Amino acid sequence: MSRRYFVVMTGLMLFISVTAQAQRLPDAGTLLREIERTTGKTQNAPAPLLPVKPDAEDVPLPEKAGETVLVNSFRIDAGRFPDAELQALLKEYVGHPVTLAQLQVGTRKISDYYRQHDYLAYAYLPPQTVHDGIINIKVVEAKLGQVKLDAAAPTRLNTSVLRGVVTQRAVPSQALRPEQLSAAVAILNELPGVAQAQSLLEPGTNLGESDAVIRVEEAPLAQADVSLNNTGSKATDMWQTFVAGSIDSPLGRGDQLRFNLLKSQGDRYLWLGASTPLGSSGRRIEINASALEYAIQPSISPLDLKGRSTTAGVVLTQPLRRSSRFSLTATAGLETKRMVDRMDEITLGDKQIRVAYLGLTSMLRDHWLGGGINNFDLTLNIGDLDLTRRPEQFTGDQLTAQTHGSYQKLHLALSREQPLSQRVTLLTTLLAQWTPTNLDSSEKFTLGGYYGVRAYPTSEASGDNGGLLSLEMRWQLRDSWRLSGFYDVGWIQQHAQPWENWQTVANQPNTYQLQGVGLSLRWAPSPLFQTQATIASAIGDNPGLDAAGHNSDGNDDKYHAWVQMTVHF
Repeated sequence: MSRRYFVVMTGLMLFISVTAQAQRLPDAGTLLREIERTTGKTQNAPAPLLPVKPDAEDVPLPEKAGETVLVNSFRIDAGRFPDAELQALLKEYVGHPVTLAQLQVGTRKISDYYRQHDYLAYAYLPPQTVHDGIINIKVVEAKLGQVKLDAAAPTRLNTSVLRGVVTQRAVPSQALRPEQLSAAVAILNELPGVAQAQSLLEPGTNLGESDAVIRVEEAPLAQADVSLNNTGSKATDMWQTFVAGSIDSPLGRGDQLRFNLLKSQGDRYLWLGASTPLGSSGRRIEINASALEYAIQPSISPLDLKGRSTTAGVVLTQPLRRSSRFSLTATAGLETKRMVDRMDEITLGDKQIRVAYLGLTSMLRDHWLGGGINNFDLTLNIGDLDLTRRPEQFTGDQLTAQTHGSYQKLHLALSREQPLSQRVTLLTTLLAQWTPTNLDSSEKFTLGGYYGVRAYPTSEASGDNGGLLSLEMRWQLRDSWRLSGFYDVGWIQQHAQPWENWQTVANQPNTYQLQGVGLSLRWAPSPLFQTQATIASAIGDNPGLDAAGHNSDGNDDKYHAWVQMTVHF
């Protein structure tokens, strides 16, 4: 028997042995998934905008407010809408005696009609003598004059970039549309390097024109958050230090450099991203890459298990809609992942994933129950897993899960923040994933951990399909203290397509549920520092325990505590 054959067969047996312990010992894919879950990317929501109001003088009231005039018809001097549409707004007055005050209500209906269709106009009654019951109404339809940048607030961002974002939507010498101007300001607020942007209107040079004055407050060139938490995997050390930072608009064009750095006893992770606007529409492109090295702690396993993963990707985002109440963004991306697992110098697994994804993200402010904020994210992933780098790994997969090859998965995230009083808010979150095929560990859905059912450890209950519902009531006790009570419940399907003898524990169900309740206390004495402590208790049993009756962290605790401390620079 050759040495090469012996080494290959030894690697195959060790790979199968480690795979059988998958609930307890994470691989590179599992650790990468949990880190990306912790360091998830965020998007800026459109900032609230000031209402736009026209400059116009009120029509003087008649000397005798009680006088009436018989109205036979209206002559409306306007050009934006067909005369019949505007006449329909005033039909209740035709054929009746009306007061001047009632006629002014009618002119406001016309102004409101323009506003409902995103045009700024002012309808009024010019001085007139009524003949044959014909009432004249004048409509001043506002146009955008110049786009001015507030010279009193210099910024490192190129003025042509700022002005270009505004004029892309609000075109000078064209009809002034408030929502288009609001959308432009929303895009400005999403530019790296902009702390806050506002638009104000002032009288223009020509009659009926209003100039838009754009005031931009500059953000710091560089900023970072440093946090210490215990949300990591016990296999590589729960306690970890996480640093997230950015350099915003170093070239003055809305460009950005970002980095995420995570370090624990057994993990070293670095993510880098660089993005820039494409034109003035808000479209952005980002290229990114990451590297992870891990080592299972000797106290967990004496087998010297370690590994690494690398990723590279490109992401394109396109704003589809921006308004003061609603935003919609499309995302498209390509990513490649390489994950290698070893025991000492023996390679147990070497796999590569190539994936393309499309997504929609939206935010909606509504008036239901006094008003709330809704967030929605839907992402479709279409990828391919290649296991042929290690023939024994490919053979083992073909005899079991058969994850090699193409796959698809759909991921959904919904949330609603509902104020119940001045100091009490209800946060509802729903996450779900669906796929028709068995997935690699890096693509699975997880219930446990700080970002899931908080009564269970990180990586507990991973599967191909799953859902998670969280209800959290938040009480703002004082300006710096917030107490929360929460209930988490999740459902997991370990394998979309189970195979014969798939269970590592006898009679373990493929589909089961976890749930828990808990309390969280947050202290934020300043915008630069906050700390949060959370304790959660499981409700019921965990059907996914290992053969020894333990959770994925090797314990059988019914309680779990989480701590986070963050400093902003």
